[in-house]
Amino acid sequence: MKENLSNFTGSYSFSQEEILSLAKFFRKNENDISFSLFKFSKYIESLIYSNMTLEEVDKFYNED
Repeated sequence: MKENLSNFTGSYSFSQEEILSLAKFFRKNENDISFSLFKFSKYIESLIYSNMTLEEVDKFYNED
């Protein structure tokens, strides 16, 4: 593999189900998330908070 990884780019449209799954995964594993994924995890969390009421967020993160 080349040393310069700055050429790794791409685009992907996440489904609602994928975003919800990622949000729960990141929340459950927040103490183990690497620094390189921290910014992405905060982006996913911001999607949750911008698309749900606080009551919905609370219910979402507290259901199994």
